[in-house]
Amino acid sequence: MAQRLTLEQLRVQTVRHGDGGRSYTIFDSTSGVHAAAERYLSAYAGKGSDRTYAYLLLDHLRWLEYEGLSAETVRFRDLERYMKAVGAKVPVRYGSPWRVGKRPYQNDALRGAAACLKGFYLRQAELGVNRTLAEALDVQRLPTQRDRDRAMLGHIKRSMEAVCGGLKWPGCGLKWPWASCACGCFVWRRSELAHPVMVDS
Repeated sequence: MAQRLTLEQLRVQTVRHGDGGRSYTIFDSTSGVHAAAERYLSAYAGKGSDRTYAYLLLDHLRWLEYEGLSAETVRFRDLERYMKAVGAKVPVRYGSPWRVGKRPYQNDALRGAAACLKGFYLRQAELGVNRTLAEALDVQRLPTQRDRDRAMLGHIKRSMEAVCGGLKWPGCGLKWPWASCACGCFVWRRSELAHPVMVDS
């Protein structure tokens, strides 16, 4: 619960201007405007993309808190893990499930997230923060193709739950025939329906 409260301290805040316009920033309920996010998002104020970037950045900043990382300590490998966590196809393990109960990003959202993260961390590097990460972002691209296998597993899960009604297999806590894997997906093996299995992907 304490961790959830910490994550929910960050939120997107609409800023209304005297001329009738509006922009978006990220607000921390304990310390006010998130300074690093504001420095980045202010460049997009009124351009139509600031709201989208604000929500993409919010999710990432919450993930940093969840993982015990910060803009100063995050590495390129961590960003790859994050992109995998939101739905990109990446040959790495990302650890604890993220965005549980929410659909993975599609390709357009993944491209937007990659552009947002690169812009945010390049802006940080201009201020002397985590220049090593900025150098990596200059020569390597973040993954932006969705993991079709993961999306298919999610579709199969929803379809099968509608059919079986979430029946539980006797003697275990798993809903037959589903088992939760390390990345938060649900899988089953056609030849082993009688025995739910934990699959490490």
